[in-house]
Amino acid sequence: MDFQHLITVVRARSALVVSSVLLAGAIALLVSLALPRVYEGKVTLIVGQGILAGNPNYNQVLASQQLAQTYARVMTTGPILSAVIAKAGVAMTTDELAKSITAQAPLDLTLVYLTVRADDPQRAALLANTLAAEMIAASPVALQNQQTQQFIQADLAATEAQIEAAQTEIAQLTGLTSRTASQDQQLQGLQSRVAGLRQTYAATLNLASSNGANLLTVVDPAVPADQPVSPRIPLNVLATMLIVLVGVIAAIVLIDRLDETVRSTDAVEAITGLTTLGTIATTSRTGGAGDIGPPVALVSPHTPVAEAYRALRTNIELASAGRLLKTLLVTSSVPGEGKTTTAANLAVTFAQAGQRTVLLDADFRKPGVHRIFDLPNAHGLSDLL
Repeated sequence: MDFQHLITVVRARSALVVSSVLLAGAIALLVSLALPRVYEGKVTLIVGQGILAGNPNYNQVLASQQLAQTYARVMTTGPILSAVIAKAGVAMTTDELAKSITAQAPLDLTLVYLTVRADDPQRAALLANTLAAEMIAASPVALQNQQTQQFIQADLAATEAQIEAAQTEIAQLTGLTSRTASQDQQLQGLQSRVAGLRQTYAATLNLASSNGANLLTVVDPAVPADQPVSPRIPLNVLATMLIVLVGVIAAIVLIDRLDETVRSTDAVEAITGLTTLGTIATTSRTGGAGDIGPPVALVSPHTPVAEAYRALRTNIELASAGRLLKTLLVTSSVPGEGKTTTAANLAVTFAQAGQRTVLLDADFRKPGVHRIFDLPNAHGLSDLL
């Protein structure tokens, strides 16, 4: 089947295609509107302190990436979920909560993406934030950081103050145009002290970040969503219409391939290997008895239909390949296709071209030539035979 034939087949059943697609879209819309709304609460957590460090330690970053995978799995364990349900005050089981949670940790990042789904945006955000807080509270560094953070920060602040004071004195001594021996000795002592204080500060800072690889922190808390994530009504409708469109077209093509009915001149030529000699348009039959009218080639010789019969006569003569055409049979596959009308009009066009023509009605079942020419039918072919 070529593309042009495919277009022709689909166009012939365009009403079925359009109605099926529109009906499928309407059904998808109604079903989508009837489905419950689902909202998401999203929290992003970071494992470790690599993003805050001025000179990140590669080993700590690598450890944080591996720990992120562990945290993503621990978030759906029973004890954590039970604590979340108790603190959030929701009426659901741990299995129900676990099914609504999605925790992902990319292999090349130290982030954990936590998503919780619920039928209410406030509940989804509450469960996500509660789960994140529970994970932070359960992390092994949380308690230790709470106990030591104040001491470490105080030591760092005191060391910074001493360094600034020593640097101020150094700047004053350096600015003197002439210094005494005691002042030079004092300047050397201050410089040595600053160097020692900086080493102390670096050691304290290293102590503060020694367990940073296992630190869990929320960087993007969950907020109530404005729009539900499911159902996606436009997407559902469009996807359904597209699927039905493809399915209907495929069914039409399959039926056309299985259908052996000849419906076009192209099909006739493909099956028989013969050339179509002419095409006659369908016209209303008027002016005669029954459903057969007088020959168009006789009563309306200047119409396009009459011209089509004359073109058919010319093509028949050309198809005889130089041989004198004496007998011509007009037949069809089923009744009512126009055998009598075509034979009568061909006979008229041959006679109009100056050829002696005899029109013989061989239809014993429903003869109609006598009605076309308004002649008696007392004697016919059976009497001659």
